[in-house]
Amino acid sequence: MFKPMVVSARMLLGIFSLLSGLNWFFGFMPLPSIYMPLDAPMKHIVITEMIRTGWMFQMAKVVEILLGLSLVFNRGVPLMLVVAFPVIFGTFMLDALILDDIWGWIQGTVTNAQVLAAIGDMIIGGLCVLLIHLWLIWCYLDYYRPMLAWKATAKEAGL
Repeated sequence: MFKPMVVSARMLLGIFSLLSGLNWFFGFMPLPSIYMPLDAPMKHIVITEMIRTGWMFQMAKVVEILLGLSLVFNRGVPLMLVVAFPVIFGTFMLDALILDDIWGWIQGTVTNAQVLAAIGDMIIGGLCVLLIHLWLIWCYLDYYRPMLAWKATAKEAGL
């Protein structure tokens, strides 16, 4: 029962990450750009600046592609889960920036559809991905245990 759940989570997150990363380079779905509508001002500012660096957003997408390949082909999964965690967490934090939408909804400047879309993006695009990622890290915890030793002793290098 447990193994099929891990495989399903790996495949789901792997395919999602792979598509998200490849989309940036090949554009088969709507892409974020510096010209995107200001539906979420803070998210727009952060993504715009990441794109303008010329490398930061691209590196995040390369990490997503590597994570996706790792999860789909079950190679280097514990390492890639750790390497990709900052990207996944950063994506969640950007999707969680919905206070502007909620405040606008309270003031009447944001429609119900817009605030529901922002909440849906936060839950599906950010929270679900983060929770699956964290659960997979938990499932692979035995691979991290030696690294988490409080007092570690170095081994002699056999050069």
